Amino acid sequence: MVAQIKKEYYEKYADMSWLMAVRCPGCEEFNGMMVPEIAEKMGVDEFEAAMEITRRTKDQALAVFFSICEEDVQTVMKHPRVMICTDSGLKSRPGYHPRMRGSFPRALGLYVREKKVTSLPEMIRKMTSMPAAVYGLKTKGLIWEGFDADICIFDPNTIIDKATFVDPDQRAEGLDYVIVGGKIAAVNAVATGELGGTMLYREV
Repeated sequence: MVAQIKKEYYEKYADMSWLMAVRCPGCEEFNGMMVPEIAEKMGVDEFEAAMEITRRTKDQALAVFFSICEEDVQTVMKHPRVMICTDSGLKSRPGYHPRMRGSFPRALGLYVREKKVTSLPEMIRKMTSMPAAVYGLKTKGLIWEGFDADICIFDPNTIIDKATFVDPDQRAEGLDYVIVGGKIAAVNAVATGELGGTMLYREV
């Protein structure tokens, strides 16, 4: 069975250089390491390293698959019809994706301020008015009379994501206030407990 898995894997992929172990219960020293690094540390080939991690963690290990290069990310992000989102899942699940806390701060800090992939106003449009228009949310996406009081206040000079694949709990920096429905929902990326949001339905 293992030989068949190995055969089929290498028929499709060249190697395991794109795989990172992020949660290895019982052998946490491998957390955050790429599979080839783990293989070198174990003194075995990369496939055997992956199998050994699976055995040691009783099939509980989690991994990240880096399947798109940074150049492609930036090319896609520049497109005028591309929007910014996050689909990280639930924090209650172990090993949740860092984009839950970092998606928007990363877009603003890394891709606007540092890499200058697009302008700040354009990136904000990709996060606010454009998604609202696409999904038919007529009172969202703009600071305008009659619109819902949903506002994010951030420092463009400091905002950046800090969450990582190994430690997704790290909060973003430079995210001063999040206001939802006129209530302050978060201060310095920490929830206040104020619940101003409501269920949204798309108008057909």
